[in-house]
Amino acid sequence: MLPAAEHKDEGRSLLRGKPAGKIEILGTEMVANDRPWHFVFVLPVQTAESSSRFAEEVPDPKAAWSRIFTGFENTGKSDALKSSMTRKEFNHAVFQEVVQIFAGPLCGFNLDELVSIDEDEMFLLLSLQNDEAIGELGEAEEFRAKLDAKKYPPGIEVATDTLAGKGGFEFIRHGDLTESHEHTNEYPGHVRYALNKQSVVHGFTSVELMRLMRRRMRKFIQLNGLTSEKVIRECFFVHRWDDLEVLYKNRRWNDPWHFFQWPAEHMSDLVHHYFGPEIGFYFHWFNCWTRFVLQPALISIPLLFIPQEVRWKAELGFAVFVALWSTLFLCEYEKLKNLKILKWGMHNYDEAGAEVRRQFNEARRNSCGEWLRKALHWSLCVLFMAETLGVVAAISIMRMKAIRDPDGVTSGIRHEDWERYGKYLIALNIKVVNFVWTPLTTTLTSMENWRTRADLKSAMVEKLFSVKFVVFYYPFLNTIMIKPYVSGCGDEGIAGCKEILQTDLLFFFIIQFASQVFSLIFEMAQAWWRVRREKRRLSDSSKAYTYLEFQAKCDEFDDAALIQQFEDQVLIFGFIVMFGVIFPVLCAVTLIFNLAYKRIFAYKLSYALRRPDPAGAEGIGSWKGILAMLSWIGVSFNAYLAVFCGPLFDDYSDSQRLIIFIAVEHVIFILKVVVEHAAGGKSTEHVRIDAHHEFAIDKVQTHKEVAYKQVNIESAANAPVPASPFK
Repeated sequence: MLPAAEHKDEGRSLLRGKPAGKIEILGTEMVANDRPWHFVFVLPVQTAESSSRFAEEVPDPKAAWSRIFTGFENTGKSDALKSSMTRKEFNHAVFQEVVQIFAGPLCGFNLDELVSIDEDEMFLLLSLQNDEAIGELGEAEEFRAKLDAKKYPPGIEVATDTLAGKGGFEFIRHGDLTESHEHTNEYPGHVRYALNKQSVVHGFTSVELMRLMRRRMRKFIQLNGLTSEKVIRECFFVHRWDDLEVLYKNRRWNDPWHFFQWPAEHMSDLVHHYFGPEIGFYFHWFNCWTRFVLQPALISIPLLFIPQEVRWKAELGFAVFVALWSTLFLCEYEKLKNLKILKWGMHNYDEAGAEVRRQFNEARRNSCGEWLRKALHWSLCVLFMAETLGVVAAISIMRMKAIRDPDGVTSGIRHEDWERYGKYLIALNIKVVNFVWTPLTTTLTSMENWRTRADLKSAMVEKLFSVKFVVFYYPFLNTIMIKPYVSGCGDEGIAGCKEILQTDLLFFFIIQFASQVFSLIFEMAQAWWRVRREKRRLSDSSKAYTYLEFQAKCDEFDDAALIQQFEDQVLIFGFIVMFGVIFPVLCAVTLIFNLAYKRIFAYKLSYALRRPDPAGAEGIGSWKGILAMLSWIGVSFNAYLAVFCGPLFDDYSDSQRLIIFIAVEHVIFILKVVVEHAAGGKSTEHVRIDAHHEFAIDKVQTHKEVAYKQVNIESAANAPVPASPFK
């Protein structure tokens, strides 16, 4: 761990450490009771106000039981259930079976309990600390483990991403990760865990133990069933205060005051080590995107000061640059992403490591009912797209009337005001459709029969973005590509439409950036208010408020929230590759915004939201294809702007300009293809590491062997379990 003295400006910190296990977050003091727990179930406890609910009868106890327990390894037998049970009796029976499974030889978890400060909830605390249990569960679940760099035999180097002299590997230490692990540039390789490999693999991190626990729990329990049957209120992974302090004080990753820390390539390793691969890949992409937008940002600023009469020449060059820049960015990101897949042990995760969703029904796959459900969902997509087309058409008609009859009045509004109101209506429609469509399509997609979580998320992204593409981009494309030939742009011709587009884009991005910042601040304020309200309500209690109770009051960061984060950034990428020439300063604004936004979002993710599911991932999923699509569309649009909106081809007829447009577009297409093929999918570092792993991993595994041990968690055979709160 780096010395605390390296953290400057401590007085500005929003977090304050307290003596004797006390901490303070968002102005609330609490007890840090997060260690050593990994996972928490929150169960309701009977009180005077809730006694009537606990006395209610469960309609069909055996059916409800079957929605909770999978029956794996002959567990969760319902033989002892009565035909008629109260909610209290049913919850007690479920609790007893759950803790016996978790604490017994099948899982070997450590269990404890915590009663909330207002005594209306009990927290069932789970952790995986037993070395015997960790080893046997790791082998049973075929978990991937990282080789220990310190266990490499003499003469075998650990691969790194930096070349040293004479063909060797150069070791670089970046600092510390959480849990006192070294942060280096080493790539030790990953193998399938087995008990006879314990001597050569690195110990599992907390994030890996959380993933292992969740995978094991899902073998026996349907977590959604526990919630739907009202046995638990919620469950969540546990934030670790001291690990967050490492990120905050020593590395400044989630310090909101440290706005302009450069997003170095190795910084995403910090995120992966604490939050897991899925969040790690989001921040890795965000970092790459922020670094690469620096180039067009620097080039775009001088464009603002070039005289108008010759600016079109610079814009023509900038259009070609943006088209090739987006290609280079995506090629470089692909190489860097593949290196992270290698370093984090996620190769082939989507095929081999992804878990099948409990809601998946093999019998429903490709059935008529499922086909109809998806067809209706896509019909809704078309309906929302049509809504945007209709709104934009109506706005265009009113703007056309305003140009032709500026002194007229329509619907009680003066035409000169309609021209001004257009940009407000466009921004309002984008925000309203976004607000309605996002939760609607997320819910509908969740009801569809997707096999894995990755499949489900890809389907969500496809339907979300297909509508968002039209909603966000069409109003601006219409202004510069359709409006000049349908309703006209006034006396200035297409230059008038270009001016309208610049005004609309400027207003939209002010609203877009402001809404993202407001959303972050609002969610943090919500978390603060919930805790303060409960503290005031229980001000007479002698009990101390705890960090775990605070986490239970925070909002969940689910798949939909992560998709929204990706979507916001991908949409901005699309605006840059399509409209960067029209609004070049957007590149510089995006760079500055990203540097500040990342700090605020990292703070919120660490201290105002529950710890996200540390799920595995093999990159950014279907966003990769969407980014590539936007890059190709950007080529066509920039070619259109160069040919039809600049003065270079003013003397040509429309048919001649169309031929020139097609020729320019295809020349840039060819350049893109050449760049993509020349760049390749793997970096030189990746190829060298792969070649080294081909022989090094086998040598490390065979260098030390221990006898195979039969799987059996004997130490958990008679483990104590918490008392049921329903008894």
